[in-house]
Amino acid sequence: MLHFNSLAGGTMLSKPANHSVGRYRTLLANRRGLCVVLLLATVQLLACSRSMPGNDVSLSVNETTLGRLRTLRAEPKFVDLPGAPAAAERRRLEPLINDLIDRLIVGLPAHPTKRWLLETTEPTVSRFYLEDTEARDRCVDYLDRIFQIVGTKGADGAFAKYMIDL
Repeated sequence: MLHFNSLAGGTMLSKPANHSVGRYRTLLANRRGLCVVLLLATVQLLACSRSMPGNDVSLSVNETTLGRLRTLRAEPKFVDLPGAPAAAERRRLEPLINDLIDRLIVGLPAHPTKRWLLETTEPTVSRFYLEDTEARDRCVDYLDRIFQIVGTKGADGAFAKYMIDL
């Protein structure tokens, strides 16, 4: 095995001493391993960047879409929550979902993009993600319905920091 050795300002090719062959192989293996890790990390970053909310997708927002959002807005929400605190949860959470729907009805025609949808939805998610499981699941169900109405599948990990996946 050959390696470069620097002598008096010049570089020459020579065989490593026997005691350094093991270190040389270890160093070479570490460099190869590092290159593989860097390559895999780069591939992963590229894959993630393609599905991140920053890569905008146009949404088809028309009068039918807005009508379906208005219908969802008009229906009573959280009526099937179990337990004694259900009425209080409904009074607190129904306006939260309705406010989101109102903002979408007003803003989507001017901003028919998935990025805008996710940015507009995020404050709502930040307000309900610590709710108990039943209430939180119902909130996610409403977000799912909203996303279906506007014709998009999922949030592309936009709400992962809240441990919510649509």
